[in-house]
Amino acid sequence: MSSSSTAGPGIFFGEPPPEKLTRDNYTLWRVQVLRAIRGAQLVDLLEGIDDGPPKTITVEPTDKEKEVKEIPNPDYGPWLARDQILLSYLLKSLSREVLTHVHRIEHSAGIWRAVEEMFAAQHQSKIMNL
Repeated sequence: MSSSSTAGPGIFFGEPPPEKLTRDNYTLWRVQVLRAIRGAQLVDLLEGIDDGPPKTITVEPTDKEKEVKEIPNPDYGPWLARDQILLSYLLKSLSREVLTHVHRIEHSAGIWRAVEEMFAAQHQSKIMNL
């Protein structure tokens, strides 16, 4: 098996961390996952800065047409694909005990927020003890 995998057009991740996220290893897990996500240039998705284009766009009527139309946005599909690749990477890095809390979340930013909320106190306590 290759040490890096292609996660989609122009998106490269290493393997998920060897140790999946549990109650006891959030800080180490976070460091490993963030490095891979930064390397794949997907931090904006993760942090919700790039929350995606609208699913549809409005097309103004032409001389022949009288009505405004809603059509699929051609930018939405590629954005969704990038988000779902990142979501999949995150899910693969979670233990069963964590996965049961976030499995219904549909976008990567939502997973990241939920995990950060679950482990925020643990992360802060480790930083304070440094």
